[in-house]
Amino acid sequence: MELVVATDGACHQNPNGIAAWAWYIDKSNWKVGSFEQASNNVAELAGIIEASKALIEYDGNIRILSDSQYAIKSLRVWSKKWEQYGWKKLYPNKEGSYEIANLDLIKEGYYLLKNKDNIKLDWVKGHSGHFLNDAADSLATGTVQRILANKNFNSGPGYSGL
Repeated sequence: MELVVATDGACHQNPNGIAAWAWYIDKSNWKVGSFEQASNNVAELAGIIEASKALIEYDGNIRILSDSQYAIKSLRVWSKKWEQYGWKKLYPNKEGSYEIANLDLIKEGYYLLKNKDNIKLDWVKGHSGHFLNDAADSLATGTVQRILANKNFNSGPGYSGL
């Protein structure tokens, strides 16, 4: 059986605001977390990484849905070349730097997923009516809103099995 989980990230005043990540399987299996100051890309990466950590012992196939092409490509495409080149970009960015943004998270996710052939990352269009993506988005944005309103948030039950 394939386990499908959606992840998402949200940020208030991107790139240096309150941010939150979420992953969602169903109403009994979900989790959220937050950062005092981060970017939306950090939150998107964290959602995938945290879902992967929670499900790492699952024996079957896992499909992680994300609406962030940046996060998916960073963890499954670009990181392979970056690793070969000492974790540097092959070409400079607009500012002339070869540094990779969010490198610590990218390396963590890359090494976590590197030999996990049973975990597939798939892109899904955000805000398009996809139930799982909408649920993850609602959890992440709701967490940011609760933090901004100085309210506690429920971090979720985590993965308890299906």
